[in-house]
Amino acid sequence: MLQFDVVNPGVPAVAADVETEIAFTGDGDRVLSGTLAPSVPTAAGRWTGSGRRTGRLSFSLRAGAEGAYVMPVRLVLSAP
Repeated sequence: MLQFDVVNPGVPAVAADVETEIAFTGDGDRVLSGTLAPSVPTAAGRWTGSGRRTGRLSFSLRAGAEGAYVMPVRLVLSAP
């Protein structure tokens, strides 16, 4: 679960650990950045070949009102 606690509605809240849109920034080898939306798969990284991959995804939410926002996120690893 991602949890966002919005204190200042004018500033994006950041989750460390979507009926509303959530942006994510990727950091690492072939880790992508993008936007999450309800019921739409979004690629967060693409790799070719075997090996260990490392990276980080940081999520942010711009909300129009104060409050706590929670959204389940499922990460799926797939191969052709």
